[in-house]
Amino acid sequence: MIYCFTDPLVVADAGWADTIPKWMRDEVPLERMARLAGTLKGGSEDDEYATDIEAAIYLYTASLAAPLDRQRTDIYLYLCTKYEKRLGKQVPNDIRKGEISDYDKRELDELKDWIYRQQVKARKRLTSKRKEEDIGPQYEQGSLFDE
Repeated sequence: MIYCFTDPLVVADAGWADTIPKWMRDEVPLERMARLAGTLKGGSEDDEYATDIEAAIYLYTASLAAPLDRQRTDIYLYLCTKYEKRLGKQVPNDIRKGEISDYDKRELDELKDWIYRQQVKARKRLTSKRKEEDIGPQYEQGSLFDE
């Protein structure tokens, strides 16, 4: 459960990590706890994946570093629409994305799985390095092509 609060955020480009909106960062532990609660209520170990907000944060930093392709744009707009509705904001019709294709859903699930694996790697690395002092917020820049 401690990992809900301590796992680093995986970003596409660490140079943009400091621009992540506060409300997004604040949402991360809440979604992680909700995911954990779902797993404890009967989910399986296979339910270990990053949350939608973590995928949105990754795509947010990716979009600032370089233009997203059509598929990633659709996924990002889908996630943005979801959170804008939750915040009570009106999403403009030309960028509103209420649903995505099954293929895009699978791609989103693969992205969330990949982000989770990067967090686990970073958690192990940070745990071995962590001393008694607080090292502050952590961001992990990931590359989809290194395994």
